[in-house]
Amino acid sequence: MSTSQPSEERKRAKQARATETRMRILAHARSSVSENGFEGTTTHDIARRSNVSEGSVFAHFGSKQGLLLAIMQEHYSAITERAQNLSASHSDPEVRLKALIAFHLQNMRVSWQELRAFAHYGRYANTDMSHVFRDLNRRYSRIFLDCLEELISEDRLSQDWSLDMLRDLIFGTAEHWAFRAMELDQNLDHEQAVSFIMSRLPFTRFTKNSI
Repeated sequence: MSTSQPSEERKRAKQARATETRMRILAHARSSVSENGFEGTTTHDIARRSNVSEGSVFAHFGSKQGLLLAIMQEHYSAITERAQNLSASHSDPEVRLKALIAFHLQNMRVSWQELRAFAHYGRYANTDMSHVFRDLNRRYSRIFLDCLEELISEDRLSQDWSLDMLRDLIFGTAEHWAFRAMELDQNLDHEQAVSFIMSRLPFTRFTKNSI
């Protein structure tokens, strides 16, 4: 037992170092993509920032796209949990929807470069990443759809619109707003964007929460 204990301790220490290295690489990769975009990010620069060899980057993530996949999974895990907590904190579905839209817009502004890469390699590419992207995106958008379904069931949103149409209005308008703000460098008001999206939804009656 005395001879195996040091071996187990060394094994745990090695695993802990590997986990710490992976997390450090991932953090610097995420930062680099945010600053330079995915196309402007290199594994060499990530390795330099992380104080590891480039081979270590590949050993942990396999490829540059493997890094992007890990960034995407971490990102969606974080925003889905945040959206779920936000949803649980508001009992009124109209207030909840407005808060979710505000959160979504803020996330798009803060994470624009990462989201561009997720869309390019996940939404439009026929790769393994696209399947993961669609699954993660469905889980996140489901929080919005549940809120919309509740509003429809209470006759607060028109039943003439399908859930897909309502979802596309919210996410499509948010993406357009983020594109104008980030790509065209226009000074767009966040609160105004939230109010604009809410006012375009087919509420059967308007309240102070709808605008």
